[in-house]
This record gives sequence, C-alpha cells and structure tokens, in this order.
Amino acid sequence: LSRRVGGILALNRDRHALHDAAAHLREEGVRIEACDRPADLAPALAGSPLPFAWYLPDARVADPAAMISGMLRGVHRHGGVLRPGTRVMGVLREAGRAVGVQTSAGPLHADAVVLATAAWSPELARLIGVDRPVTPLIRSAFASAPHPLSSPDHPYCWVDDEGIYIRPWRGGWLACPCDESVGVAPVGAGSTGTATDRQAQLTQARIARFFPTLGKLALSTGWTGLRTFAPDRRPVIGPDPEVDGLWWAASLGGYGLTGSIGVGEALADWLLGRDPGWLDRPRVSPGRPMLTRWPIYPEGVHGEARLIGA
Repeated sequence: LSRRVGGILALNRDRHALHDAAAHLREEGVRIEACDRPADLAPALAGSPLPFAWYLPDARVADPAAMISGMLRGVHRHGGVLRPGTRVMGVLREAGRAVGVQTSAGPLHADAVVLATAAWSPELARLIGVDRPVTPLIRSAFASAPHPLSSPDHPYCWVDDEGIYIRPWRGGWLACPCDESVGVAPVGAGSTGTATDRQAQLTQARIARFFPTLGKLALSTGWTGLRTFAPDRRPVIGPDPEVDGLWWAASLGGYGLTGSIGVGEALADWLLGRDPGWLDRPRVSPGRPMLTRWPIYPEGVHGEARLIGA
C-alpha cells in the first residue's frame, strides 16, 4: 500500500521552527535526524541555499489506487454494496435522530449515518440544521515532464516555511506551492479544478530558488483539489452532539488518504461501543469549541497569513 522513500523537511527562515515537532515524533518512536547537508540525501537539493533540514528515513509514499482497491475488496468480502452514480440528496431525520440518507435512487435507512464526504460533509449537515465550521481550502499541484534526476527512491522534499513540496512522479516531479484559498464543494462528483498561471509561476519560481539543479522545470499539467479543515486544523471525528445517529469523519486536511484506515477503525470501535484507546475524543469532537476566525496561508509562506471567518 506504500513505499518507503524517506522525507526531507527543510527550513529556510527559521531552522528551529520544527524542533518541538521533532521532539514529539521521537517520543512516539519515529526516526528523525537533523541534517545540515540535505543534498547528500536528496540530489534535487544540490546547490540549494537551504541551511537546515530534518530527515525522516522511514517516511513513505502511499499508493492511492492500491489502497482503494484493497478497501473495495474488503467491502465486497464483508457483504457491503457499492452504489456508484447514486447521488446523496440529504440526511433522513426522524424524532431528532439521523436514520439514513435520501438518494437519487430513493431512501436508504441505517442505524447510523457517517458524514465521510470531505468538502460536501458540512453542506449535508446544514440541510438538517447542523452547522459545523468545516471549510474546504483549494490547493494546487503540478506535474513536470520527465526529468533525469527523478527516481522512484528519491526522498520527497518539503521546504516547510517557504511553501514548496516536490517528489518523484511518473518519471518527472510532482510539485505543490502549498497555497490556500477558500473553496466551495461543487455540485456533482469530483473536486478537481484548473490551476491558474499565477499558481504555476509561483511553483516554478520556488523550484528555481530552492531546487536550482532542476533548472526551469517544465510543468506539463496542473490542477487544484479541495482539502477540508476545522479552524484548529484538527480532524472532526465522532458523534455529533446535536443529532443522535449522526457521526463525522471530516476535516482531515491533507491527510485523508493516509489517515483514512485509522479513522475508519476508530469510528468502527466507537459505533460498537469500544474505545479505540489511541485517539483523544474531546480533541477531535465535532462539538468542541472552535475559533470564529483563523489563519490560512494564501501563498503557502509562514508568516504571510490571512484571517478568514469560520
């Protein structure tokens, strides 16, 4: 389901910015090493002006197709049914309790309803009068043409405080400028949008600055997607305090793919009356106190934030 490639978390503005995070990772048994010469580990960083980085030798890259295929096999093995092309129109509610969903093919009744629809979750909840400050944010990504330095075993590289991420992808590079802007869940399926020239220029400028050995990398295609956040950027997981039978698996930010199995296991335990033991329920509760205003980073740079309303 994933490959170990290693990861570089580099810092340009403040080499001490991730020391606390590194300490927490070590406390959890995750290997992380200080690195003053990141180009020795990641050839794409040759000639980079970056002064410091952290190296995670066990970092992995997930395979989305393999994960989804495995989940679908499990669904079928346990007698579940997948209904592609069936649109969910709303949540069914009786006597204050969620009892199923209304779909384009008719009602489906259930003992519990889990909102696991990413950017569409808050819209479905609002249809039954539940308002949680879960906000979709748009982020862009770009793929390059094939490049000689791209190798499947090259570590991913993330300049954390300057907003640029690259990793090998299909013989070239996948790059992201870590930009954020408020989005809206579109009507219908899919959340992929078209990247702008501005986003492409931002990406190329940062690659040229921090990955000079890649030169003026030719970006062959670009797109945008939606990542969904609560104001404190923590997940929203568990039972809704206002509507019995309504559960949340939302606000997973950029970690929906890699966190999905753990979230599913935790929810299954809670639904069956068991305690998963590893997740602090109040910190992810849909009903926890939330900020009314919170910062996003339009161009992905720390210190250049914009406040938005929740």
